Amino acid sequence: MSEEEEFEEEFEEEYEEEYEDTWEEEVEEEEEF
Repeated sequence: MSEEEEFEEEFEEEYEEEYEDTWEEEVEEEEEF
């Protein structure tokens, strides 16, 4: 794995942790339709 790929994985993990609540709310809204 290249350094760039490792950086992307770390970024995705941080992003998921920060926006997990927001994402879950958006999914709930989509399920209503």
